[in-house]
Amino acid sequence: MNRPRIRLGGNLLPSSFSPLGDEAHYLERVRRVRGGEEVEVLLDDGRIGLYIMEYVGAAPVLNLQTEVNGRGLRGRLVLLQPLLQRNRLELVLQKAAELGVNSLVLFEARRSVAVWSPAERATKLRRAETLLHEASRQSGLNPLPELHFAENLERALTLGNPGAQGFFLWEEAAPSAELIPVVDQDCVRVCVGPEGGFEESERALLTEAGLRPWRLGTLILRSETASFAALFLGNLGLGRWAATKD
Repeated sequence: MNRPRIRLGGNLLPSSFSPLGDEAHYLERVRRVRGGEEVEVLLDDGRIGLYIMEYVGAAPVLNLQTEVNGRGLRGRLVLLQPLLQRNRLELVLQKAAELGVNSLVLFEARRSVAVWSPAERATKLRRAETLLHEASRQSGLNPLPELHFAENLERALTLGNPGAQGFFLWEEAAPSAELIPVVDQDCVRVCVGPEGGFEESERALLTEAGLRPWRLGTLILRSETASFAALFLGNLGLGRWAATKD
């Protein structure tokens, strides 16, 4: 089983500290960490401290043992994800973290069914970031994925890793004899359409930005399923799942 991991923030590993709030709840109630067991503490700069959980009375205290390396992945994987209805978007956030996304850019596509009003964006983004980071704990990757929001696709293409090439899934793309798109080994951007599909102007923006259209057989996938498929192909293209040590 993976060690439980919490986020401390900042760039300093204290010799000891008491976890509070959600982090304390996660350790004590969710993972049920006992005295003497190991806990990983992640900083904003990606460094990880290995701590031992102890109890002073009823209060949990973490004591630093050493600094450890996280499970790094080859290259960067960026997902440009249109807004979806709540349950479907939350599923994408969780699975994107498990599939090693490094940067996730949420945007309002022209045909998005879900739309976030300016008044609710901050609250919804905090919720999205919490889900993304909670799912990242189990995968054991560091640093935590970045989360961005854009009002439209044109703005989304300037976030994450602007300039990086990649592909977008489109059911009308020309079929290819290759299963895996040829991608840059340093960074790949992947994008999927909303429930209503891309508009022609959006496909033009993606192509101009260096993302090529890609087709997966004859099936038309739901938007959230397309996200998983795109991330799967991105991982393969980056060589992350090769049977060699890196």
